[in-house]
Amino acid sequence: MLAESGCPWRHATLTALAQAVRRARVTYNSATQTGCFTVALAGLVLTVGLAWLVEAEGLPPLPDMGIVLLRHAASVGEAAAEALAATMIDGFAVPHDHLAGRQLRCNFSDNGGRSRAACPSRRTCSMLPRRGLLPIVAAGLAVPSLLRAQGAWPERPIRLIVPWPPGGSTDTIARLFQARLGEVLGRPVVIENRGGASGAIGAAEAARAAPDGYTWMLAYDNEATNQTVMRLSYRTLEAFAPVSLVATGPLAMVAHHSTPYRTFQDVIDAAKRAPDTIAYASSGVGGLAHVSTTLLQQQGGFRIVHVPYRGGGPAVSDAVGGQVPLFMSNVVIISQHIRAGTLRPLGVTTVDETRHVPGAKPFSQQGFPGFAAPTWWAFLGRAGTPAPILERMHAALARVLNEAEVKNRIEEQGADIVASSPAECGRFLAAEIERWGKVIRDADIRADS
Repeated sequence: MLAESGCPWRHATLTALAQAVRRARVTYNSATQTGCFTVALAGLVLTVGLAWLVEAEGLPPLPDMGIVLLRHAASVGEAAAEALAATMIDGFAVPHDHLAGRQLRCNFSDNGGRSRAACPSRRTCSMLPRRGLLPIVAAGLAVPSLLRAQGAWPERPIRLIVPWPPGGSTDTIARLFQARLGEVLGRPVVIENRGGASGAIGAAEAARAAPDGYTWMLAYDNEATNQTVMRLSYRTLEAFAPVSLVATGPLAMVAHHSTPYRTFQDVIDAAKRAPDTIAYASSGVGGLAHVSTTLLQQQGGFRIVHVPYRGGGPAVSDAVGGQVPLFMSNVVIISQHIRAGTLRPLGVTTVDETRHVPGAKPFSQQGFPGFAAPTWWAFLGRAGTPAPILERMHAALARVLNEAEVKNRIEEQGADIVASSPAECGRFLAAEIERWGKVIRDADIRADS
């Protein structure tokens, strides 16, 4: 019945039940498995129900939650108090005879221990060990906070993790919609830059966050390639809930205006004459800029030296200053320098020409047929975040991204707004991880390539 209702508690309740049943490690013997499991579920339902009661009456959940729950259970009846105490202290004692209809009676010592001798049956009691019951009790006690989070979300500022240093494309795009998103949600959106390891450090931080709707991440294309290039502490499709594919855009290979390279063919010819002497910068190891340039080298039979930076911001500074002759980058952070003539575009990774880099030929038209590697940015939440919160965030973000002012400001930088649905974003992420994982494995692209 709960699953059929429109109650906003539905998702949190079903999630808590599913996780508790899945995680609880129940120890039982064959003669009492039905009784044990029934009592375990009864304890969970009782705990959840009483937790709701405590929440509704405004009683203190911590540190006296256990005492309060036992008091309420006692008001229901002695059997309820005993069952809840068994759940909260050390486990259940289920006599075999209970399956035949006898009353469950388990006494507890003053120090919180359980006495097997108190059980009316002479047979050995089956035990649900404490560590097996912890997920059950925790699920019940967590429900009020989940309900409170859904009912009034957001109640405090929202953290948006950008897993790159300031000045890069992800940081730039986030700041173009940050303020307006906060206005729509009614709470400030605070950007937290967590750069390092090609976005993996910030992503790992986001993956560890509580699924309460107060931590989100704007992911870059590395989120697809890092899965194969690096050993990560998380898996993207398991750790995150897709909210929206925010935007896509081209990558462009640019040369400093002082170099002799007027076309990409000039780079290829020079690299073939003197392999491993020409350097190119990227925003980091394992991203599409790195992977796509490595693929171009393998298909074109030339070698240039990769110089990875800790983000697009530091990289563009050196590229504009001429410290590195070539730079493979998204257009967002280099468009103004292309317009100023400081950086010269040699090719783009879209299949066709792009309005964001007028006159630049796609690599697919420069001897690399079918070559395509567009970059992208996706808004992700923590897996397990209640569905109503995910839905509200998606609605707010979609509204902001489709407002003319925000959309124009982002697209002027060199990206195309997508503002996809969560389902579309999830399918896109899965496809990108599969596609580039295969490319990386087949081409033997490594972090040091």
